[in-house]
Amino acid sequence: MLRSNQIQWMRAVTCFLIGGFLILSGRLTYIQAYRHDKYKGISEGRVNRTEFFSPRRGEIRDVNGNQLAVTRDVRTVVLDPGLLACVDPITRREYLDLLSSLLHLDRGFLNEKSRFFRSRSGDNWVLLTDTAGMPVVTASGIPIYSPLDTNGAPNSDVMGIAVVDENNLQLTDRQGKPLYALLNKNREVITNRYERLLKGLPVEEWEQVRKRISEFPIDVNREGYNRKTALNYQALRKIVVYSERDFKREYPNGRFMAHLLGYTQSSEKALEGKSGSITVMKGLEGVERALDDQLTGTVGWRDKVVRSDGSEILSSRGHSFEAGDGLTAVLTLDSIIQGIVEDELKGVMEQHAPKSASCVVVEVKTGRVLAYAIAPDYDPNLPSASDPENWRNRIIMDLIEPGSTFKIVTFCAALNEGRYGVKSPIDCSSWNPGWGRRPKESSGGNYGTLTMEEMLAKSSNIGFAKMGWMLSPSVVNQYIRDFGYRSLTGIMLPGERTHTNNAILPDRDKLSISRVPIGQGIAVSQLQSTMAMGAVANGGILMRPQILDHLEDDLGRYAYEQIPQPVRRVMSEKVAKEAVQALRTVTQRTRTHTGTAWRADMKYHTVGGKTGTAQKAAPGGGGYHPDKYYASFVGFFPTSDPVIVMSVVVDEPKRSSGYYGGAVAAPAFKNIAEGIALYWAIPPDKDLETNTARR
Repeated sequence: MLRSNQIQWMRAVTCFLIGGFLILSGRLTYIQAYRHDKYKGISEGRVNRTEFFSPRRGEIRDVNGNQLAVTRDVRTVVLDPGLLACVDPITRREYLDLLSSLLHLDRGFLNEKSRFFRSRSGDNWVLLTDTAGMPVVTASGIPIYSPLDTNGAPNSDVMGIAVVDENNLQLTDRQGKPLYALLNKNREVITNRYERLLKGLPVEEWEQVRKRISEFPIDVNREGYNRKTALNYQALRKIVVYSERDFKREYPNGRFMAHLLGYTQSSEKALEGKSGSITVMKGLEGVERALDDQLTGTVGWRDKVVRSDGSEILSSRGHSFEAGDGLTAVLTLDSIIQGIVEDELKGVMEQHAPKSASCVVVEVKTGRVLAYAIAPDYDPNLPSASDPENWRNRIIMDLIEPGSTFKIVTFCAALNEGRYGVKSPIDCSSWNPGWGRRPKESSGGNYGTLTMEEMLAKSSNIGFAKMGWMLSPSVVNQYIRDFGYRSLTGIMLPGERTHTNNAILPDRDKLSISRVPIGQGIAVSQLQSTMAMGAVANGGILMRPQILDHLEDDLGRYAYEQIPQPVRRVMSEKVAKEAVQALRTVTQRTRTHTGTAWRADMKYHTVGGKTGTAQKAAPGGGGYHPDKYYASFVGFFPTSDPVIVMSVVVDEPKRSSGYYGGAVAAPAFKNIAEGIALYWAIPPDKDLETNTARR
């Protein structure tokens, strides 16, 4: 039997346990009911974290696999100001001096970044008061300030305390504005545990920096160093400064193909369903922008639980999603052809000193763009170092009067409508006064009667101006649209422009009936003119320009492949062949005939095309500049079976070196075409003897 004292002892223990349980239950009930929000915030703010992982941006390559844009592994250097604040002031100063030397950072910048509190500065902060007009203070009695909102009232959602020195004088930032330490909703100073010091540091340089930091001398005799703080000092060598994996976009060929490739810029991307954001590269121009979603990839993340010192509790690791790298874009462009084009444009810039020069090369039967160049250019690695005007993608953005290159539209319309044949005679001397002002011939002479073919070879303004009246405005307007001049070409590049209204407006502008057919009073892009000429060379079928060959993953598997896309048939195949032969006469030079583009003719290959010399319109619609011109040539080769169509446009060549399309743009076309023919081994269709005799 139990003795009475044992029973009493057991009763006492039981009562103690029951009482403790009741107290504990009451405390838990109180916390859950009344302090839930506070402790939930503390728990989530200090323990639960989501770590994000940037995807690697996909490469851009040319059709032969040459790298045009790549992503390099770099490091972002990060400082933990909260840990740095745990050592004495002298050691902190020496540590920051070392960082300033290793990372080449301004010491004042490091002073700001190393504050253990989150801060904000400004001249519009005022003392925060309650409804009774009394100052609002922290638990330790420090006055709280808030910035004024746009209505001039204190914004109590943002609170801070003045940051003062040992003399109680408020500190300022580098712009001289008062500095405040930010507070959370509990009016406690927000600890700063993360500051980015430097982005884009090469991996090998970071390794050198890390080694020097790991050798930072620690003075164990310094005031503040003891057994309890020793770990804080050791942290200086290991975790106070660390690196995060990052990426840097590079264009290994510098300015090469800059206007087509574009460039990127780092930006913050918010993540759906997750709090916070991550820095990713965003395409701003060219292919980088057009294929931004495909190149970017998908952001990865991992839920984790960390201790108050920032270390992860591995046993509590949560869900994760692996980052998916971006796809690689393989373009239709060929670096060899691009190099030929860019070298020739440099020569044009040196010889003729124009405002700009541009060239686009397209494969006739597929619409695949092989080269795309504009001078002057810029370096996509550092676009801000160039004049913003040099960023302009003139080939698709600038709408200019095409001049005589546009006459091919009128020529094909006349033939395809069955109204005229290539040998039909046209009186190129007479003019009906009821049609408005008589256009002038660029030669200044009077051609008399010419066949349609001769009219194209000599580029008669009067002859083609008559076509506008003879064919009717509605017919010419329809062919303009069919050739693609009143709609976007559909090239996969941002910023393309076009006019969409009818070019000839007989009710509003009767003169447009005769001027548009000769390439005046209409604005088109260089790419539109190139694809229109390509339709003639392609048997009458207009193609959509294509710059993307395919997208592939990191294993080389195709994710998407683009195929040639015909837009429409513009004319019959018979008319297209006749137009090709007529355009061939434009580039020929014999004893009895000299075409306006004879300088474009090649040594072993026949060339067809059309020159253009267009006066630049004055700003505000006030007529034309008397001495500013666009010199252009749009052509194809070989005429027996066209393979390449190409346009060269020179903006404001100096008059002293010649400003006609036949003198400025045609020779550049020839030089580029000769290089392409040799590189592609295009079979010649003109024997050497005939070519020599013609010369």
